[in-house]
Amino acid sequence: MKSEIVSFAAGIVVGAVLGTLISEEDKKRFYKALNRQVVKLREEHEGPFRDGIEKVKKLVETYTR
Repeated sequence: MKSEIVSFAAGIVVGAVLGTLISEEDKKRFYKALNRQVVKLREEHEGPFRDGIEKVKKLVETYTR
């Protein structure tokens, strides 16, 4: 538990320091890169996830009738 608190506090401190040192242009580039990665991950994983949800719905409908 203590190591988690220390890691969390260190992450907060590093985030605050980097937030003050990085320029606005770099922040915008960083957020754009993160958004591209999020879109890519959604495209890769959202389809199989939705397929799994549909299978579960069909199973529930089948066994609750």
